Amino acid sequence: MGTESHILIHDIIDEHEERMINLKKFYPFFRLCDYSLNQFREGRYERIDMGYVTMAVLRFFIEENSFNDRQVSYGAYEAFICNLLVRDFDIERNEEALSALAQYIFDKLTNEGHPFYFEYYEPKGRCKKRGRTRLIESGYQDGDIVYTISSDGIEFYLETKETKDESKISV
Repeated sequence: MGTESHILIHDIIDEHEERMINLKKFYPFFRLCDYSLNQFREGRYERIDMGYVTMAVLRFFIEENSFNDRQVSYGAYEAFICNLLVRDFDIERNEEALSALAQYIFDKLTNEGHPFYFEYYEPKGRCKKRGRTRLIESGYQDGDIVYTISSDGIEFYLETKETKDESKISV
């Protein structure tokens, strides 16, 4: 085995875990894109694009958390997402149905309160490892549950832009 081949193998093995950890911020987006709303309420909302909704909600959280320096209540999220659904997907403005849809989408975005887990092979230890990430985190403030975008959520959002270096948003 030549020196170049040895360096190649060494780089593949030594850098694999770091690469997998870097990829974790993308995992929730693609999981969410796979969610179809065709099983919710007899498929009435299957035309809603979860990729678009995910990016819009992340941008909303960045606006509130980073630019306005405030955490988001569920009510603020619900008002935002309901307006988005009516405006961008022509969803009928039925408060009860919109509220249920907003809750369903929120449960998907937050993975029902659990991190998104993904498994990968770690060649140094020759074993499977489990990574975890969240897009939205929760906490208590003044007796209420509030939500913030995670650092992985911010990094993911920024990496979807070609000119992230020019962004006013930072992790």
